[in-house]
Amino acid sequence: MKKKTKETAPLKSLKILFADDEAALQELMSIELPRMGHEVTVCPDGATAVAALQRNTYDCILVDLDMPGPGGIEVIAKAKQLSPETEAVVLTGKSSLETAVAALRHGAFDYLTKPCKLIDLEALLSRVAQRRELTNKYRALKQRLDRIEGSSELVGDSPGMQRV
Repeated sequence: MKKKTKETAPLKSLKILFADDEAALQELMSIELPRMGHEVTVCPDGATAVAALQRNTYDCILVDLDMPGPGGIEVIAKAKQLSPETEAVVLTGKSSLETAVAALRHGAFDYLTKPCKLIDLEALLSRVAQRRELTNKYRALKQRLDRIEGSSELVGDSPGMQRV
């Protein structure tokens, strides 16, 4: 008897900004993220990441908390200001409860400690893609509903219409 296996949908490709000051990690992510099916922009510091955020929009940003220039929290804040839909994931080698809470308070989707396993990163990016897909579906359905229902504003300003 054949065992039934649960089929998983292919991972949606994400446009990712990766910001970390470790050259070896930059090189690894510039190879591995495209291998996972994603488009990646690699930045060596916070200032370069902020400049990239001002030029482009990203589905997800992966940022180190402790890097030259603006740190990860500041990069997340700028990303959320420019594109609130962008998901942020923090990668750091200096894991503490305080930094995790601070990152989440500033809008981070999740938090990984370095070194992280590629399989864990891939699973996390899959969750990011699923969340973005659900958000996009919700937005599309809301627009359709708004078109179907039409405007709910009253036409006219007479006292009788205002009472209605």
